[in-house]
Amino acid sequence: MKNVKISAGKRSKFIDLFPLPIYLYLIIPFLFALISIVFVSGDNRVSLFLYDSLLRFRQAVPQSEEIVFLDIDDAAVEYKGEWPWRRTDLGRYLMELEYFSPKAQILDINFDLTSNRGLSGFLSRELIRRGYPLESIVESDEDPVFGNMLRSIPSLEVASYIDSDGNLNVLSDSIEYPSVNSGFVNTHRDRDSILRRFHPRLGDEWILGITSFLNAEPGSALELTLESDALYLGASGEDGIRIPRREDGTVLIEWPDSSYAESFLHIGMEVLPQLIDLQNVIWQNVDLLISYGLLPENGDAEQAAAFYESAIINLLSASMSADPEGLQRYFSLRTVAEELLRSSLSREGIQTIISDLDENPFILSGEIGIEEVEPVLLQINGDLQRLAALQSELRESVEDRYAIIAYSTTGSTDRGATPYFSDYVNAGMFASILNMLLLAEEGAYAFLQPQPAFLTLGLGLLIAVLISLLIRKKPVLFSLSVVLGAILALAGFQIVAIRFLAWYFEPLTLFFPLIFSGLSIIILQFFGTEGEKRWLYQAFGRYISQEFIDLLVDQPEKLKLGGDEREISMMFTDIKDFSGLAQLLNPTDLVSLLNLYFTRMSQIILDHGGTIDKYEGDAIVAFFGAPIENERHAQQAVEAAIEMQLAYEDINQEIQAQFGINRPIQTRIGINTGTALVGNLGTDRRMDYTAMGLAVNTASRLEGANKILQTGILVSQRTYEQLDENIASRFIGTVKLLGIDEAVASYEVRGFARQSSQSRREADGFVSESVRAFLNNDIDKAMGDIQAAAMREPGDHLIRVLSTMFRKYRDGEISRVFPLAIKLK
Repeated sequence: MKNVKISAGKRSKFIDLFPLPIYLYLIIPFLFALISIVFVSGDNRVSLFLYDSLLRFRQAVPQSEEIVFLDIDDAAVEYKGEWPWRRTDLGRYLMELEYFSPKAQILDINFDLTSNRGLSGFLSRELIRRGYPLESIVESDEDPVFGNMLRSIPSLEVASYIDSDGNLNVLSDSIEYPSVNSGFVNTHRDRDSILRRFHPRLGDEWILGITSFLNAEPGSALELTLESDALYLGASGEDGIRIPRREDGTVLIEWPDSSYAESFLHIGMEVLPQLIDLQNVIWQNVDLLISYGLLPENGDAEQAAAFYESAIINLLSASMSADPEGLQRYFSLRTVAEELLRSSLSREGIQTIISDLDENPFILSGEIGIEEVEPVLLQINGDLQRLAALQSELRESVEDRYAIIAYSTTGSTDRGATPYFSDYVNAGMFASILNMLLLAEEGAYAFLQPQPAFLTLGLGLLIAVLISLLIRKKPVLFSLSVVLGAILALAGFQIVAIRFLAWYFEPLTLFFPLIFSGLSIIILQFFGTEGEKRWLYQAFGRYISQEFIDLLVDQPEKLKLGGDEREISMMFTDIKDFSGLAQLLNPTDLVSLLNLYFTRMSQIILDHGGTIDKYEGDAIVAFFGAPIENERHAQQAVEAAIEMQLAYEDINQEIQAQFGINRPIQTRIGINTGTALVGNLGTDRRMDYTAMGLAVNTASRLEGANKILQTGILVSQRTYEQLDENIASRFIGTVKLLGIDEAVASYEVRGFARQSSQSRREADGFVSESVRAFLNNDIDKAMGDIQAAAMREPGDHLIRVLSTMFRKYRDGEISRVFPLAIKLK
């Protein structure tokens, strides 16, 4: 640096130190290159984010048609009605899948714990038929049989994993499945929990997708060789097909840019139990016809049944003793049986069978009508056609393909994240790895090649040095433009390289020297040439709350204004004579009392699946059936209302003990079931999840009608129709509610039926009959029934109200009773 002369009374300027010595323009890029190696290179979050961003510029990964998923999804679980399935049920489905000749079955389900659920229904039934003691079947351990089933399937590979101690775990020890037929599933998740790469092998154990590929065609010359630089398909070196490895030994996964459901071919796993159930129905009907002698003796149908029986024996052998040949014999015999049965029960064959039944003893005796036989034969014929269609469709989808059995229900936890999707079924990883091997086998795909760190760093350093020298002694704006231009050019090079050459340069290592050395030089030159100026900084605030962001990420559609029309049960509650109660307490105690009341009542509503809409003074507004749809919403709403009234005694005791008042509280409740608009209503800045519509208003008016009728719980006709026999209620007639055009047929809920006394049940029956008689203009019967009700429940408030109105109508004091006109708001 040149000397600076300081004159008396004269101040030196920072600008006098510039331009910087040329060696600094070389040292600064080297310094930041060193920093990038030590601090920012590798798998940090920024690098991982940039890698994911660059993948968007890659050409789409071709998806092999040789891969198919059999998804244990929501539909499959719903078909079976449970999860987990019995292991021997699952084993039966996998054995059935083998019939369709997949190249490999890849089972990615964890069975690390022992099962004590016993043998499946199929095995139990067939063993009992063959004389096995029921006690031994019930007490049988399911896992060894499941292991035998798995070992009888030649194409099967099962997921194993490496535990924290480095041990290979395949399945529960009681299943006794050999690790030689497995592949490990442990994968390398980066620090942001996204799955981008995998270890091809740990020790002698290949990852599951590779195991299935190797075992699918054991006689093939296509073998995998693992070298330090690559995974070779065939011989290593130039003669093999190369899938690059990173310096840490992992291989980058070539992910399809489609979601799990849209990638590869997907079939619902329920198709296999459907096939088996259909087969069972067919042969059960055949056995029934044979038992009654309704099929020609020694004909094709009886031979088919004999073949099928032999097939089942071989299936049991395969299941109980790990007999792959027995499984193949089962397939062969069952196919012959189905073909024989199909030929014998053609339309012409059925007519022949019908015409030969005149001498059948069961028909002659009248035990069976001849007209009953043909529908059964036609059903078997139709079921055989459906079976053939299902088998043909499944074979077309599975034959000579890699079938991956994956648990992919909505609630599955076996999910992860890929560079493209934050929610991805983990079994998709094996499909992607298999897809890479199949692409390599075709030999027409360029796999992503991570460039060595020294090459990436050298390129980044060279560009940084050149730019540093170029901007030496240049104005700040020019230098800044050059640096930004270089960054854009380098980004363009990176994009072109990854798209057309499949070259990947680690972004931070490549860009860091250029960006920070360029900016550092610009800053130094800025202060050197304009030392009297200062940097101006601007602060940018954010006005979107974290809560809003979290909602937007998780469920963006929930933040939209508007709603959906759906049927719900609306509930309105109100404390009887709350104004009188409020006069006994000071405001602080009144609030405490309401908090106590709301807490207890709200918990009951929530426990019955309700949603609290709002609190209005002493009232609670709630609805059932949203946001989670539930067909029992009316039943749940009424059960909650009854529980709320049953809670009075405890609540009143607490109120007396805490507030020193002896004034019991009661709640009046109105419930209506109907269609309402449910969703987010309000403004873009503030919204509430609520319900609107006539159904809501009707429930509100029914709650108010309790005051006139002196009832506790009133429900509409629509609600009443959805209640079961466990709810005691009585018909109170039609009610004309304020603001509701149509009169509403209403019922008073009396509680749980099990809690009603004999006299109360009789009184409620007389009340309902009395009201119906009145509506039918039978005034005498109405008066008689209401008097009978009063004799059984003399203190009933509603009976007194109805008795008074009926009497006034009979005596001409009023012109009508029904519909009752309720004018309360």
